[in-house]
Amino acid sequence: MKIGRNDICPCGSGQKYKKCCINSNTTFSADSFQNYLKTHDASELLKMISLIQLLPINQSKLIRLESIQDLICSNFEKGGKETDYNSVKRLIGKDYAYDYREDPAESCGTENFMFFNGNNVVFPGIAKDSTPINQLLFNSIFAWENDLSEELKLKIRDGVYFMLYVHNMIAERIGLKRYLFEDDWRGEIYFPESNFVNSHKGSFEFTREDIEDIYKRLHIEEDVIQHFVTTKQELIKNKGEDTVLVKKPFFQFEDKFYLALPSAQMYSLNLFIRKQIELKDQIEVLNSCYEKMVLNESHKYLNIMWDSVDFGLELKNYESLWQMDSNKYAYVRFISENQDDDLKKRADSTIALAKKSMNNEETEFLSVTIFAGYEIDEFHSYPIEYLKETKYQIALSFFDFERIFNHWKPDELTLWKYAKAGERADKAKLQMMPMFSILSYFQWYKRNHDSFFPTDDAAPNLVSFDFITQAEIIAESAQKSDKHFVMHVENKIGDNSEAKVRHLPVIKTKDYAPIYTSEEIFNRKLRKVLEAYCFPIWFSYDQSVGTVGSNFIESMIYWLNEFAETLSPYFTNLGNLPIEFILSFDERLISFVTSGIEIEEGAKINVKYDVDVYLRKIKLKIPIEIFSALHRKDNYGEQILMDTILKSLTVLQQGYGLIEFSQEERETFLASQMPLSSKKMLLTSHKANDFKRFDRFIPKPRYIQDADVSVVLESQIKWMNLSYQIPEKINDADKVPFLTKLINTLTFKLKEYINNYEAKELLVDLMLRHEAIIQSSSNWDLDLPARIKCFEKYQDVINEYSEDYSNVVKASHSLRSLIEYVVAECPVGSKKVNIDDVDFLLALINEIIFYGTTKDSIVLGIDNPDMGLLPSGRLGMNHDFHDTILAGYKESIILDEIQGINEDFDSHFQTDEQNSEIDIEKEAYYDKITNAFEKDLGIDFYQIGMIAEFMANYCFSKESSWWYCTENKLIDLITSNSNLSKAEIQAFLSFTELESRGKIENVPEGLHVKETWIWRFNRKLSYIRRPIIRLKQGESEVLMWSARHLIMASDNLKAIFYNGTLKVDEIKNPNITTVINERLNIKSNEFRNKVLKWFKNTPLQVIENEIRIRKSVFPNADRDYGDIDILTIDSSKKIVYLIECKNTKQAKVMYDFHFDSKNYLEKQLPKHIKRGEFISNNLEQLSKKVNIDLKGYTVSPIVISSYQLPVKYLHDLEIPIYSFQEIKREGLFV
Repeated sequence: MKIGRNDICPCGSGQKYKKCCINSNTTFSADSFQNYLKTHDASELLKMISLIQLLPINQSKLIRLESIQDLICSNFEKGGKETDYNSVKRLIGKDYAYDYREDPAESCGTENFMFFNGNNVVFPGIAKDSTPINQLLFNSIFAWENDLSEELKLKIRDGVYFMLYVHNMIAERIGLKRYLFEDDWRGEIYFPESNFVNSHKGSFEFTREDIEDIYKRLHIEEDVIQHFVTTKQELIKNKGEDTVLVKKPFFQFEDKFYLALPSAQMYSLNLFIRKQIELKDQIEVLNSCYEKMVLNESHKYLNIMWDSVDFGLELKNYESLWQMDSNKYAYVRFISENQDDDLKKRADSTIALAKKSMNNEETEFLSVTIFAGYEIDEFHSYPIEYLKETKYQIALSFFDFERIFNHWKPDELTLWKYAKAGERADKAKLQMMPMFSILSYFQWYKRNHDSFFPTDDAAPNLVSFDFITQAEIIAESAQKSDKHFVMHVENKIGDNSEAKVRHLPVIKTKDYAPIYTSEEIFNRKLRKVLEAYCFPIWFSYDQSVGTVGSNFIESMIYWLNEFAETLSPYFTNLGNLPIEFILSFDERLISFVTSGIEIEEGAKINVKYDVDVYLRKIKLKIPIEIFSALHRKDNYGEQILMDTILKSLTVLQQGYGLIEFSQEERETFLASQMPLSSKKMLLTSHKANDFKRFDRFIPKPRYIQDADVSVVLESQIKWMNLSYQIPEKINDADKVPFLTKLINTLTFKLKEYINNYEAKELLVDLMLRHEAIIQSSSNWDLDLPARIKCFEKYQDVINEYSEDYSNVVKASHSLRSLIEYVVAECPVGSKKVNIDDVDFLLALINEIIFYGTTKDSIVLGIDNPDMGLLPSGRLGMNHDFHDTILAGYKESIILDEIQGINEDFDSHFQTDEQNSEIDIEKEAYYDKITNAFEKDLGIDFYQIGMIAEFMANYCFSKESSWWYCTENKLIDLITSNSNLSKAEIQAFLSFTELESRGKIENVPEGLHVKETWIWRFNRKLSYIRRPIIRLKQGESEVLMWSARHLIMASDNLKAIFYNGTLKVDEIKNPNITTVINERLNIKSNEFRNKVLKWFKNTPLQVIENEIRIRKSVFPNADRDYGDIDILTIDSSKKIVYLIECKNTKQAKVMYDFHFDSKNYLEKQLPKHIKRGEFISNNLEQLSKKVNIDLKGYTVSPIVISSYQLPVKYLHDLEIPIYSFQEIKREGLFV
């Protein structure tokens, strides 16, 4: 058989014949695909391979399939034997098992191209970024006015339209949707079932009449297929590396056209567009248009991350300046191969001028170089020279920049921290193979917790990747954003001129449903669309983006999606043109969310709607009265909204004279599909009743950053400056001294950095960060129950809550601790506070807390983790205790909290009238508390909370989340707004203020050093106990506070007082001490009664009164065995439960673990076990006592605690311990 020079060698090496066996004497078997081709119908084989190459699973095998198709077309003859599908599969599998040139596919197998006709499924093939490049190229030509001639545009339009139409038609016929991806790199060529092939292979053959029909349908006058057609002769003459078919994917033989290489659609279109431009000598015009388009698209994302700044400099078109932090800026430039400027000189000059205009030595710049060459068939090289004026540099393609944005949702400092980590890697001479895109490096960086160094293993000398990494990210990014067109009518309501139907590009913004956001969002216009019906349903807000409009739209779209399956049949008669709901609000409703306005009781709720039947647009006017319907524990308010939507759709049906969705059907539908329940999307709260949820005057919440934690972990051993090598396993005796030195080292490093700043400026930044964390986390107790009801079938809401809970606890604890340290140190530096530096300070203090907790666990005998030096140079530590015991304990706490949140959900919607009932007995007790605090502290306990609320409200009245003033000013402010005396306010301050102790390491007189240990909770010096900061500034003093933290601290004070865990000096505060001790007894009784009440609603028999076990009650008792708090009897199982009710506190730190374990193991549980043994031996006496025959019953002692007890996770116990919430959520005893 004759083998072409460029054919794959039949020996199976995967190489071309000319580079393999061409000069050998090797002969090959006649049993080959090439020989089979000589005797069988080539047209059938060609169509079969055309179809197979479009299957996403074959995308990474296209080089083999291109070679096969080139062979078929080069030897194309009609007639011959009928092909046998199985024989073809076998021969191709044998002859084309592998090709060394194949890489993983770097795109989806199918993608989407947005054209004048809407969406088109396209096939990108193996040309990198082919679809997005062509989309940008096409948009550059047609989106804006330019100097390209209309004749040229028409020619390009017709060629593109033809190719899009043909390939989309084929995709529809064989059932291929956009953004399909299936990785099977180096796998065998996949052959589908023969029935599938036989059904669809005809789609790749066209007669001249077929082509003419397409021209007519698309209004194409030129014979555009000629731009994409090759012949047998041309293929035979080709001596190039690649087949001609990649440039001209249609193959013409006699009077037939065969789409031989549909996978080359995007590649061939790129060549076609550029060729038409070149023929008209319009390349420079195209370059200018293309650059403008890339810049426009880049700025959409840059505007979300950073703020554009203007220093009054004359920038080139390709340059822009941005601010990402108080002292950090970005110089962004687009470069191409046809720029004439000295780019290095230009960049350094521009940045230097920007720095000069700021006159700040601390100013730092990140240079971001963006490129986006559009010549798919050419290799682009962009030399990025070192810029002396920048701190860091990044170069990336626009397409990868867009993918990073879609895939990782970068914040303002993501790229800065990435570049910073890259610099550390460079200094450590960690080499990264340069041939990959930034996506591979970024994935490596993220996998190592925002570092280029492995966490455990030694850093390699050279890091290389395979192309699968970036290929998967490219595909996932495309699928995640699912960018496409959706039809929309541009006319405004009332515009009766011809309806202007347009297509708006959208991106997916919800994973659970086909919900998309228009790219108008980049221009602050909110418009969302649901594609779950036969027509797109748009929702827009008539103002710029806002929380109120966004929340209402989210709710309505959610419910329409929930209704889709059952509601769709009622409205299919409305056709497929878009419908749009335009929301507007009573202005009072928007202000009500932040100010609180009284709504007249019983006010009629009338959601007005105006339907424009012609434009299919419906305007909804949401009245303020809707709040009263929404501020309920059920979804009644949302029922009203959805009923209005259904009524307005019915008006559309009436306008078209269609069979309408009747009122009876509508009412029945809502009753069945949206019954009254806590499944609701709109959850009401406003400043008047919850300060912590108030969402103004705060930055975005920011948690502990992995990038900065990595810096600490990579550097801390070096900072310790040890005189010895840390062993792989540190001896037990050396662990505590080692951790003590490590904590001291990190504390010293923290002090070193803190002292660079001025105390007040740093405190304000930290306080605002903490305010944002409080606000963000405060929504969970309101949102979680409803969110679980709404989304549990779509996503793991509890896991989301658990992750957020962990982030919040770490960030909040670290921020409070850092504030405490800053107050203690009271620095007087001059460096400008910035986000990046504060991230690092928080990472430092987060590790101090972790190592302090670990040290406690060792000292108290709770855990003894292995620790030592890892090959990576980091400190390694065994986390079994954290991953098993602590993880189990934390999980149970979270589940208990969720149970409590669910139970408390209804209470968020109670009115003042529902809470106004006066309990005289309680009032007397409150007076007792008041007297105790007034005697010991000089201020009423309840006035502490009232003052805190007043001070928080004062911040908001000043449109701020924090405030400061002198003590005299604060006293005047409070006295003028209350009946409090100066002495009472000073007593309040004395109890709540935190002041400097000179240095972090100093211990205030009269306090134990443990009160300064930030890893311990319920400390007298903690910021949550002392939320008002007294700060010295030279000769003057000011008081500083933040609103939400003040409320949080007030709530915490109430909680620890009512739980009986408030720490006070017993000598100085004897009356408060007495009340606290009483609280312990009261809380114990309250808890016992709460458990008793719950058991009464179970099938068990419950003995209401406590049963005392002593000689006077049980004659056989040899001693006092204490009381049985609750005795329950399960007659069906013949079990007597002796229930011990323990009102406990939540153990948060190792000391609590130690104390609780010791208390229960040595005191509480032995007592209860002995009590159970006595009762087991004296059931006859118990029977007489409860008047129930208990003969033959088993006695089961159990402990029910108000919070989870860690002892049950630390030890195997003889009797079970449950938290009360655990019993309820697990359905025990029910």
